[in-house]
Amino acid sequence: MWRLYGRIVLLSMVGVLVIAGLWAREEIVYNVRLFDAYQRGQAYYEDNPYIAKNVPYGQLPHQVLDVYQPETPGSYPVVVYIHGGGWNSGNKELYALVAQKLVPFGVVVVVPRYQLYPDATYDQMQADVSSALAWTVNSIAQYNGDPQRILYGGQSAGAQLSAMTVFDRSVLAAYNLTPQAICAYYGISGVYDIRAQYDFEVSNGRTAPVMTAVMGGESSFAATSPINFAHADVPRVLLIHGDQDETVPLQMSRDFFEALRAANASASFAVYPGRGHSELLFYTLTQNPGELITDIIALAKSC
Repeated sequence: MWRLYGRIVLLSMVGVLVIAGLWAREEIVYNVRLFDAYQRGQAYYEDNPYIAKNVPYGQLPHQVLDVYQPETPGSYPVVVYIHGGGWNSGNKELYALVAQKLVPFGVVVVVPRYQLYPDATYDQMQADVSSALAWTVNSIAQYNGDPQRILYGGQSAGAQLSAMTVFDRSVLAAYNLTPQAICAYYGISGVYDIRAQYDFEVSNGRTAPVMTAVMGGESSFAATSPINFAHADVPRVLLIHGDQDETVPLQMSRDFFEALRAANASASFAVYPGRGHSELLFYTLTQNPGELITDIIALAKSC
């Protein structure tokens, strides 16, 4: 059923592209890579007996997550992955391929579902991804994960949400956690300054209605931007960005990195030459292993 649905999705995407002919390069690349990742990941997701699926991490029906485990019991480093998708698209099953690439290196991977716009705005999304982290800290030992070695982060919109969990002290405090609850934070092609992203969209003749609505209007941009919460009392930080990103500019991660350094935080910054926004993620997932997987594994093994 999943494979049939995937073929229908592909034909629909091709039809739209041919008829309209108006999509930007990044959007075309995103959908092609998306479908390829979908195909590769679905067989892994459907057939793998070592995945605990739809585990509740909260009281709401949508608050569920998947836990991917190595075949051999143990106490492994944990990677919590918050997916991107512009705050209004994506699902946890789509990113099974991320886990498929990471698990063989001896890590447990947690991928939560969080509510998307228009059914949710920033506050609910933030509550979801933060609750998923709290669940991981308290429960991952039951799934062969080491709660002392948790990497937490995400990609694009997921990087923004996860960064706010880590850097806004009030968020973790609400869950009786401190930044030291995780070993490291990683952000991939993240939106760390909502105002800067809005200005980037406008300068390119676009608007950002979804992002603006999710954050609660322009007056809330500062309060939802991780760059405004940089401080030294955080775990190690790894920021990753492609230098051909046409969706979220490279300068976004560079500015956040400089803000972290100015705050005396322990941060590093990796620039991937020739990589765009979605391409950075989906292309590396077709390699064995890709540079993204190698960098995240190195961070996990250092915990």
